[in-house]
Amino acid sequence: MNFSFGLILFLQNLSRGIFMPVASLLLLSRGAQLSDIAWLMGLYSFTAICMEFPSGAFCDLFGRKRTFLLSCLFSVLSLLLFLLFPTVLGCAAALILHGLEKAFASGSLEALCMEQALSSKGESALAKVSNQINLFQCLGIGLGSLLGGFLSQTDIKYNHNLLSMLALSLLLMLLTFLWVNETPVSAKEGSILRELKNQVQKSLLYTRNSPGLRKLLFLSLCTGMVLFTVETYWQPALTTTFPQIKGWILGLLPFSGFFCTALGSQLGAVLLNRPSCRTQSRWWSVFFAGKFLLAASVVLFSFQQGLFLYAAKYSLIYFVLGYGSVSENALLNRILPNNMRASILSLSSLTVQLGALLFSIFAGFLINYLHFSGLWCLGAGILFAAVLYSRTSFVL
Repeated sequence: MNFSFGLILFLQNLSRGIFMPVASLLLLSRGAQLSDIAWLMGLYSFTAICMEFPSGAFCDLFGRKRTFLLSCLFSVLSLLLFLLFPTVLGCAAALILHGLEKAFASGSLEALCMEQALSSKGESALAKVSNQINLFQCLGIGLGSLLGGFLSQTDIKYNHNLLSMLALSLLLMLLTFLWVNETPVSAKEGSILRELKNQVQKSLLYTRNSPGLRKLLFLSLCTGMVLFTVETYWQPALTTTFPQIKGWILGLLPFSGFFCTALGSQLGAVLLNRPSCRTQSRWWSVFFAGKFLLAASVVLFSFQQGLFLYAAKYSLIYFVLGYGSVSENALLNRILPNNMRASILSLSSLTVQLGALLFSIFAGFLINYLHFSGLWCLGAGILFAAVLYSRTSFVL
C-alpha cells in the first residue's frame, strides 16, 4: 500500500478518534438529556446498519473513489449541522448523516487497496496490506482519542473537536480527489435503485454458495456480540470497581487498546507471511486460533485483580483482536471477486454490528443478574461455541 492510501486512512480514523471521547458529552452540551442519548445514538446506529450493505453495492457499481468522496461529503454536512444547529433536533439530523458517512466509508478505500495489491503482487500481498490497513486505522483512532480528550478541555461546547474534524474531512476530500486513482467505472444502464437491487441479490447469492464466506460472516456476528460486552461495560466496571480512578485513565485505556491492536496485527502479518503458513488451510487455522484466543482473553478479563491487571487484560483483548483480524481480512479478500468485494466487505461489517445489536437487546436485562463479569463470560462462551462448531463442521 502506498503512502497516499496510508495517510488518507490515518486521517480518516484520526477524525473518528477525535469524536469518540466526547460523543455523549457533545449531545448533552446541546440540550439533550441523559434519557435522549440512547435514541439519538440509536438513530446513528440504525442508519449505519440499514445503509451498510446498500452502500457496499453502490461502491461496487459506481466506484471506490466516488463512494469515499461521498462519505466525506456526508461527514462535512454532519459536522456543519452540529456546529450551526446546536439543538436536539439538529443533533438528530447530524447523527443520521454521520451514520451515512460511516456506511459509505466502510470498505470503500480498503477494497481499492486490496484490489491493487492483488493486481500487482498477487495473494501473497494480502496479509501485508491487511496489516497495514489495521495499523493506520488503529494509530489514527488511538491518537485521535488522545487529541479529542485534550481538545475537549478547551471548549465546554466541544466546538474545537468539531472544527478539527471538519478541517480533516475537507482535507480528506482534497487528498482523495488528487491522490486516489481508480479505473473509471463504466456507466450503468437503468435506474440506480434497480442496479443496487441486482448487486445486492448477486452478492447474497454468492454468499449463500460459499461455505467459507458463510463461516467468516457467522463468526463476525459472534465477535460483534463479545465485543459489545467489552466496549459497552468496561468503563462502568472500571469506575465501579475503582471509584478513585482518575479521568485521564479513561482516555489512556482506549489508546492502549488501539496500540495493542496494531501490535497484534503486526504479529499476525509476520505469522501469515512465514513460508509454512502461506497455504489457505494454514490461514484458516490461524483464523480459528485467533477467535479462540479472543474468547479466552475475555474470560480472563472477567476476573478482576487490581487496576494494573485490569488495564493489562483489557489491552490483551485488543492485542488478540488485532492478531486475528489479519487472517480474517486476508481470507475474506482472498475469497471475494472484485465486482462484489465492497458489497461483501460491507456485509461483513454489518454482521459485526448486528451481533452487537442482538446482544444489546438482552444485555440490559441480564446485567442485573449476571453483572459485568457474567456478561463477559456469556459473550465469550457464545464465541467459544461458535468457533468449535465452525472448526469441526468446516470443510475446505
